[in-house]
Amino acid sequence: MALPTKELETPVRETGTAPSTTFVSPTPVLTWARVVQAERVSLVHAHQQNNDKDPKAVIYYSHVWRVGRNSGSVIFDISPCPGFVNEAISKAMTIFPKNRGILIHREGKRVHLEVNLKTDEERTHALSQGILFSSSITIRAAIALDKNAKIQKVRLSNLPLLDQDELEKGLHETLGSYGEILDVGINRDPQTKAYMGNGFAVLDTQERTHKTYTKLDHHVPWYGDRDDLLIYANFDQMPLYCSRCHEAGHARDAKEQWTPGGSKRNRRKINSSSKDPSSSLLESKHAPASKPKQPPNQVILQPQGNPGSTSHLIPPHNTNEIPPPTGNSGAMVIDELTDSEEYRKLGYIEQKMDKAILSFIDIDHNQIDENIREQARIIILDHDWMAQLHISDTGQTLIHDTNLNLEWQAILLITLQHKLAHFIQEYEVQTPNQELQHVGVTTRSHSQQQEQQPPPTSDTSNSAGHQ
Repeated sequence: MALPTKELETPVRETGTAPSTTFVSPTPVLTWARVVQAERVSLVHAHQQNNDKDPKAVIYYSHVWRVGRNSGSVIFDISPCPGFVNEAISKAMTIFPKNRGILIHREGKRVHLEVNLKTDEERTHALSQGILFSSSITIRAAIALDKNAKIQKVRLSNLPLLDQDELEKGLHETLGSYGEILDVGINRDPQTKAYMGNGFAVLDTQERTHKTYTKLDHHVPWYGDRDDLLIYANFDQMPLYCSRCHEAGHARDAKEQWTPGGSKRNRRKINSSSKDPSSSLLESKHAPASKPKQPPNQVILQPQGNPGSTSHLIPPHNTNEIPPPTGNSGAMVIDELTDSEEYRKLGYIEQKMDKAILSFIDIDHNQIDENIREQARIIILDHDWMAQLHISDTGQTLIHDTNLNLEWQAILLITLQHKLAHFIQEYEVQTPNQELQHVGVTTRSHSQQQEQQPPPTSDTSNSAGHQ
């Protein structure tokens, strides 16, 4: 029986004790992110519903990939059970009275029990039979991982359309050479429940003495297929691949990539469609009024002349025409000077932000800190929030392809804001301040150069006077 909320939150300070806290809500509320996300159906550890005896009775498998405190541990995900933590521990103590110990782990709203068992028979019972925590809920445990485990979560696409038994067998044969398969399954559409060729896998890629695994790549050949069918794997720290043609080395709709020191005006136009009016619109009565284009701001850079000259950067006149350079014929006209060091900094930050986005997509969203969730609930997103955070076009495309709703976009925004400050500080520590140069010409004025020149020595001035 669940206690009222105020009683749960009020500790008994006179005795130094506090009531037990609940580990799950009796009526869990699904967020919109959980409603619209694809339904993950494990082909190895699927939940089972006993419709023949009790329609409400469900057997849950604990999808937990956690390293145990000691060898011999199993882990129960008791999140689906209403009640108190102490009640769940009492159930485990009743079934396994000779256990070595029980630990409680929390990941967001999820609560796990790690039970260390002595014999293989007890572990087999926990994995196959589980514990009946209530009249309608049975939880089967997952084996705790070795301390050297390297978990690789993989998103799969372009899977063949087969029966579930054939699909499970094919996935085991296909992915078995890349690591030990902990779980594998398919994704179903949240509304129609249809399987559309997408799935997932959880691999343990740690090196073993008796077996060597192949390094995972984006292109994974389907085992035993005569037509050389390729399925596509997406995972953290994977090389750059195009999400459309799946070739390596470029992103989707990639054109000539922007490089540090390039034109600042074109930097944000890469991979974006043209906004110029079409020819049919220009010929219609709704054609926009033509306006003369304003020339770009330009400056005239004079080469260094006589040592006594103080001419350096000459601003243009306030007219529509840029005056031609005068004086020396060697004067050059360039676009407004841009800080190439600043572009290198932006390129570094964009690369770091792209990796942070990939890590956010692959992370278990239940592990997100509650403080970040609270901040995200009061944020109103701007339409160009990604551009304000120095997210590259590749990163923006990845966010759009993931179909994050506004709630998870706000959480991503808060997460990236914290990381952006860290990346800027990291770059400034690694890169010392250097004197800004552009096309090989120093932008310092001659007056500054004269201040740095040493004064003539007394011997030189005396000899000049005698002459």
